[in-house]
Amino acid sequence: MKLCWIKISLLTIFCHLFALSTSDAEQILNSQVIKKDTYLSGRVVIEGKVVVEKGATLFIEPGTQVFFKYKDRDGDGVSESSLWIYGNIIARGERGRRILFTSYEKDKRWGDWKEIQINHCKGFVFEYAEFQFS
Repeated sequence: MKLCWIKISLLTIFCHLFALSTSDAEQILNSQVIKKDTYLSGRVVIEGKVVVEKGATLFIEPGTQVFFKYKDRDGDGVSESSLWIYGNIIARGERGRRILFTSYEKDKRWGDWKEIQINHCKGFVFEYAEFQFS
């Protein structure tokens, strides 16, 4: 019986350590196309243009922080980091757990990221969301 208790305790400790190590990780979306329903939570970094295709939904959980890296490949002074939605986006925050869309840069300034572009989609929601430095 004692050996069983030790195994369960070690498993519990491992699970807690794993949860702590993964909760602080950043999810990075780098110039990609989202083709299926996708859930974002925690810290998310967008670098370049991320496209949500028709038929897919991007769900953003309450309390999520979405950071856009300044990326100007063509040298025109305008960041290309953006979200283009052809499918759906559901960004439903809560009171006290807003969704934040902001710059990833240390010295934040207006124009650090380009846009969230909604293209002919019928299903989009932004509730308790805050937008900075676009």
